[in-house]
Formats: sequence, structure tokens, C-alpha cells
Amino acid sequence: MALPITFYASSIAYVVGILSLTSYRPFSTRVILWTVIATSNAIAVANAKNFTPDMFYNWWWTLLSIQQTLFMGFLYRLDRANLVIPEQLPYHQRVLHAWAIFWNYRGIGTPWQISYIPPERVLGFQVERPTTRRRFLKIRTFNFLVMFLALCVWTDPLLAPQFRPEDFAADKEPFFRRINQVTLREFMFRTWITFQHVIPSWLTFSLVHTSISISAVLLGGRPEEWPPLFGSIFEAYSVRRYWRYFWHPIIRRSFTSTGSLLLEHVAGIDTETQLHRTSNTFVVFFLSSLMHYAAESHWINWKEGQVTLWWWSLQAPIILVEELVQPIYSENKPRLEKALGVRIGHGWERLFGHAWLLFFWFWSVPRLEYAKHRPLWEAILSE
Repeated sequence: MALPITFYASSIAYVVGILSLTSYRPFSTRVILWTVIATSNAIAVANAKNFTPDMFYNWWWTLLSIQQTLFMGFLYRLDRANLVIPEQLPYHQRVLHAWAIFWNYRGIGTPWQISYIPPERVLGFQVERPTTRRRFLKIRTFNFLVMFLALCVWTDPLLAPQFRPEDFAADKEPFFRRINQVTLREFMFRTWITFQHVIPSWLTFSLVHTSISISAVLLGGRPEEWPPLFGSIFEAYSVRRYWRYFWHPIIRRSFTSTGSLLLEHVAGIDTETQLHRTSNTFVVFFLSSLMHYAAESHWINWKEGQVTLWWWSLQAPIILVEELVQPIYSENKPRLEKALGVRIGHGWERLFGHAWLLFFWFWSVPRLEYAKHRPLWEAILSE
């Protein structure tokens, strides 16, 4: 029963969202339409626990439904000029354009377009951005097949580690302070779960976005409206750059605009100040922590949920520390090079940055994932 309820509720939300963007409507009407979308997706989320036999896809569907609802809320707050759907176009072209806007998290071709647009890549190598439909479809179809194969391999039960309940024990969460007690199995498992936190979500979101972009361009959409959803992992040589240049921007506009409104009208902080920008980073990641907790509330209780809130909120102070350290490093770099007797090039700086990001992930991600997996093992063992 959960499958049809979840599917039809989400379908209603997406269809209403896309069709309502084809023409500009009064604000009161947009509020009603967004309420329909939010209610439909809330029903989908409430029934997503048993949507498929795979817990990961149920979580992913829940998260995407919440993210899309929030993004639609952002779009509905825009005025006619910022929405950029020309009324003079034939209706079917307005639908295609609305479809692109519905998935246009970077605001391509709009006044709110973000500065960084990731380049097109094939097997990780940058290629010229496709300008023709034929080339776009060839690249995206090839990427879809590669990512689908990669996801099948990564999620194959025969290739994944054989879990044991003790792997997720609370005393296994600390690592560096008990380094002398760590076994090889524990080290390998911790490494695997660190990458497990990123790779399935990256591949799944990319597959969905790629398939939608292929469908849109086949139906007459423009390739330039569909840049890749993710950037390059090679650009992620700090926590800040990971979120800004690599990870998907689905909720970026939703949360930054909400945070800006709260800081300006509730806290009274001027939007042009550094205090506003720094504070908004904290607000955005706190809102993100609430969203992820809502998506995971099907199987975790408040005790484990606190770890989710902690981990996502932790990103903001880490980014702040990076921003404070960077000018100190730049100022002292000549003295450091003189002391070491070598020139520290950009390549070495990037390598150190990647090592720092991996260190932070290796330390923090298992604390998050172990806490989330313990209730699942308790449920399995109690059956």
C-alpha cells in the first residue's frame, strides 16, 4: 500500500509544481499551490518507509521529496522577472522551460544564477560543454550507463563488507585516541563507511538528474539549461569547497534565502556585512541538520538523531575555522617556505587540502553513521 501512496502523492506534487510554474500567479494562489505540493510530499514522506525493500532508496526518496518541496517554496517566492518563463512561448515550450526551472538549482539563465557552474565531464575528465542536442545526449547517456554500473557494483551485497553488530558499537566511534587498539578490520570498515556516506548519494542523485536531463532535451529542452548536478571532487580540497564546488546545490537557494530573511528581519543583521554571511552559513547547516533528521526519523530515535543534528551543524564552525586559518597561512607562507627550504606550490596545497578533508571525514563520518546503524541492527536482531 505504501508504494502507490508514495508514488502518486509525489507525482501530484511534481506535476502541480511544474504546471503551476508555466504562468505567473498571484501570491495567494502560489501559497495555495505550494500547500498542495507540501501536503502531497508530506504524505509521500510519511509512507516512504516501505516504499521499496531497500532502506537507502526509501531514505533517498524522503530526502529528495523534502528538498524539492523547499526548493519549490523558494521558486514561489520569486517575482515574474526572476522566474524567467516567457509568456509568449507556446504552452508546451513553457512546460519544458518550467521543467528545467523545477530542477534548475543553480538558476541557469536567471538573475539568481550562482557563480560556479561545473563543467561537463566524462569519466572524470573535463570536456567541452555540449551545445548541440546530439552531443549532449551522447555524453549524458554514456555517463548514465557508467554511473548505473558503478552504483550496481558499489551496492552489490557480495562486494560490500560483511557487517557485524559490534562494528557499529559506540566504543568504536573514537579512533585516534584509541589508535593502539584499532584492528585492521576496524580500520578497513571505517574507511569503507566513510566513502559509503558519499558515493551512493552522489551516484543516485546524479542518475536521477541525468535521466531527467536526457528526457527534457529529447522533448525539445535546451542543453545549456542542464549542467551537471555535481562538480568535481578534485575541487574539494577543503570542507567549504566540498560543499560549494562539489556537492549538489539542491537546497542551497532554499536555505540561504530563508536564513537571510531570518537574519535580516528577526536578528536585524544587515545583509551586506560579513557577520550576515558568516551567520547565514551557521543557519543553513542547522536547517540542513533538521531536514536530514526529518528524513531519517523513520528508523532513528531522538538519541541517534542528536548525532545527525551535531554532524550537519558541525560543518559551519569547521568552515569558519578554515576561513580564519587561510589568511594566517597566506601571510606566513614565505617564512614557512624559507624554513623548509622548498617552494610550496598550488599542487602541494591542494594535496594537503584533500588530506585535511579526508582526515575530517574519517574522524566525523563514522560517528554519524555508526549511531544511525545501531537501531537497524537492534531491529534485525530482535526479529
